[in-house]
Amino acid sequence: MSTLNTLVITDASSPFDSKAKADVILRSVDLVDFHALRYLLTLASPFFDSLFNDASPDIIKNEKPVITMQEGCRVLGPLLQLCYPSSPPLFEDIGVLMEVISTASKFCIDSEGFLGSLRHAVLISPVMQANPERLFAIGIRHRWGDVCKTAAARSVALEVESALHRRTFGDELSHITAAELYILINYHQEIADVALRIAQEIESGSGPANANVVAPYPNNIWFSSKDIPLPISFFKDHTNGCQSLQITRKIWVYDLHPDDHVFTIDVPAWWYEYTLDIGFRFRDKPCREMILDPELFQKAVNKAIHENSRCTKCRDDASIIIRRLHDWTYVFARVVEDNVKEVKLNTDFS
Repeated sequence: MSTLNTLVITDASSPFDSKAKADVILRSVDLVDFHALRYLLTLASPFFDSLFNDASPDIIKNEKPVITMQEGCRVLGPLLQLCYPSSPPLFEDIGVLMEVISTASKFCIDSEGFLGSLRHAVLISPVMQANPERLFAIGIRHRWGDVCKTAAARSVALEVESALHRRTFGDELSHITAAELYILINYHQEIADVALRIAQEIESGSGPANANVVAPYPNNIWFSSKDIPLPISFFKDHTNGCQSLQITRKIWVYDLHPDDHVFTIDVPAWWYEYTLDIGFRFRDKPCREMILDPELFQKAVNKAIHENSRCTKCRDDASIIIRRLHDWTYVFARVVEDNVKEVKLNTDFS
């Protein structure tokens, strides 16, 4: 008995099992038979057209020619699945993904349909959740803008989720330049700096706002005066010596009515310091939880009320201050999150 007869040949799972509508069988190097339609495969790449025309199969199974491939089933299966109008394969192993990409390149499979399915499979894969930095490098190499953007954002999120996470790369790093790697590093930094940048931009220093002052800063964040947790009446009727009056800062705000215009208002230093504290904390861990950190909130409340306990107005307004400060925190969180979404990944492709 020959060695070939002792080997076990199995059929692939759906959609390439023996029940599938097929006119050819592709046999992987590890003896898994994939029942496929030539027409669908030739649409994906001329490689398959040449393969079917040039092949002279010696084996016939279920009246279908069997063509032996050099690829294993774990690569051939996902590759064929991407050529079919079916659900994309689920890549759980980045090694398999890289082999599929390499094989697709070898087979010159570059149709829009195939590449779109491949990118979609990468975007939803468990690999994206676990190894975003490696997928970022792969995305850079192949100029896949959607993969790069998603991988960069996931990389930031993963560092937030786990203090033990470290950016990891494999052999794919050798295929990108230092400048391209810096794109990811710079993206991380820009995300981390968003909250602090906003906090610093709203401070005016002193003096009224006018067109000459505002014009150089078209991208600045301007808060509505209604968002600020302290009404103009806040500065009235305080006890002499109240810290809320003695130490103040000026910030830019705008009003929508009657005209859109920017102007400055005074705020107590403890409020602005609270906003800065949020910015510094967000820089360490860029997530919503840092903005809403109850420890920072309580620190601001202590400065606003307890350190001014001798001031009758501060005591009387305590509940109002706490509520307004709480509301401001959520306003600030919304603005920060909106601006995080606007951070661009500075690639030269989309």
